Amino acid sequence: MKILYLKILVGSTILLFCFFLFKNISYPLLWNDEQETAMFAERIWQYGYPKADDGRNVVDMMGYPSRYMIEEDSGAYIGTTWGRFYFGVIGAYLASFVDDFYWKTALVRIPFALIGLLGLGLLVYTASLLLPTGSNRLKLILMAAFFAWETVSVPLILHFRDARAYPILMLLLAGLFWFYVKYRILPYNGKYRGYIAGLFILQLLIFNLFTPAYFSLLVSMSLFECLDFVWALGHRRPLPFVAVNATATAFFLSLVPVSFEMGYYKALDIAKEAAQYFKADLKMYLSNLESISIYFNGYELVFFALLVKFLALFLFVFYQWKLRRVAEGKEVERNLAVSLALLMRFSWFLCNILIIYILSMAKFPIPCIFVRYYIVMQPVLTIIMLLDLSVIYLLLRNGKLLANVWKLVVVVMLVGMLGWNSWVRKWQVNDYIYEMFHQYKGPLDYVIPYIKENFKNSEELVIATNYEEGAYMYYLKSQAIVGYMGARLKEHASLYPDIIVFRKRGAFVHPSVFQSFLDRGRYKRVYFPVVDYLVNNIPDVGVCVVSHKFRTMPSNDWRTQLEIFVRADKEY
Repeated sequence: MKILYLKILVGSTILLFCFFLFKNISYPLLWNDEQETAMFAERIWQYGYPKADDGRNVVDMMGYPSRYMIEEDSGAYIGTTWGRFYFGVIGAYLASFVDDFYWKTALVRIPFALIGLLGLGLLVYTASLLLPTGSNRLKLILMAAFFAWETVSVPLILHFRDARAYPILMLLLAGLFWFYVKYRILPYNGKYRGYIAGLFILQLLIFNLFTPAYFSLLVSMSLFECLDFVWALGHRRPLPFVAVNATATAFFLSLVPVSFEMGYYKALDIAKEAAQYFKADLKMYLSNLESISIYFNGYELVFFALLVKFLALFLFVFYQWKLRRVAEGKEVERNLAVSLALLMRFSWFLCNILIIYILSMAKFPIPCIFVRYYIVMQPVLTIIMLLDLSVIYLLLRNGKLLANVWKLVVVVMLVGMLGWNSWVRKWQVNDYIYEMFHQYKGPLDYVIPYIKENFKNSEELVIATNYEEGAYMYYLKSQAIVGYMGARLKEHASLYPDIIVFRKRGAFVHPSVFQSFLDRGRYKRVYFPVVDYLVNNIPDVGVCVVSHKFRTMPSNDWRTQLEIFVRADKEY
């Protein structure tokens, strides 16, 4: 195929991916975790840091009762690091200039989607650097295949549309891999100052974005460096003292600020507190590993990737064995062997990252590990698979390696496994295409517009709710009391809320608190024709109890409908 046609193909797959990513990104309204991002982004431009309590509203979405949520002196939220909140300022600032709820939602999400897209582009570009010189067609095919497969990865699309940490983490990981490929995988004889600086900055940013990822990368990259050093020692290659020392220096330098930040965020205390609250033990760890395996078995090409890895390794070892029997002077053969070795080395490097990352994420002290914690490994798995497929292609193209009949067997095996392993995605892609062309409406998409339309000054309202209180703070500028965690409950217990939104889900606040509000005055019920789902919506799919919904869930049954209580003794 001509280079021009391949470039058109690459451009088409990227445009298709962008269409899937950005179509209807304004729907539905921000859900609980995104509300945290938007609220703290607003607090940052007001106070310069994510202040939890501004005297009127408390932003507390820790997920369990914590003693360490708020820093005593400044009132800063220290339940997590702040990277995503500072990045969220971009979208939240732009959203402050518009009044339409859905435009505000889109503007908050778009910067996260864009940075995730950039991360995917950098990741596949980095992988293409390892292909043999002159294989421009293969590089373009690699890029087209990558974006084509990511387009039909619905879980990835959903998470990259979410105003949270994962799309930013994708770019930081891709940047880390680019530095590693340039300075450690590809031949390099220059100075390592740029490598040390890049690795240090990226590691520090990753820590401030998603702390568990920092320690996972520290372990996995250190392990790979050790194995690489032992391999060089055993195969009489030049020992990479300078390169290994450069990596170790970057890691050590990053640990200096990280140690101070760990103390400020009380990371060890919070981890211990969470482990005790959720009763984290070996059983929970194994359960989380099972959930992760269910996701990769059910939604990703894990079996196909394993087959490809096995075939690539087998053919590579077989080729190396045959190469030893080739007469000296076959320079083309040896150059191919070097290119294949680079591809295999980076593939194993990414495998090491993926395995250690998953084993680390399974230690999260929560009863069900959400897909969001390891979704960034999905593109990594895709790149591993494509690198190994490139190895197989380059070897099968070698006329002397295998007889044509065996090449046919390999191709049939790969196509058959790909078709069987891909079938599971069909229903999910169909559902997502439906969602792209039909507005999904969750509980908040009914109640927020209703309040705005029926109350002249929503800023003056006091709204009592037990979940997703951030929506009333962000969209309506109302005072939201009680909330999921019951912050300042004793102070709020004496108030007379204008509106009560008691969601039909478990919360830390006992229902009697809301009953006391109802007993204090006269309220009228207002029902909405939608199921009062656990969340407005969520990007996670089919692993935990709460899962993404592709279609609005209408309801005519008052027992499942969303209901709110509005004061009947006050004029609005």
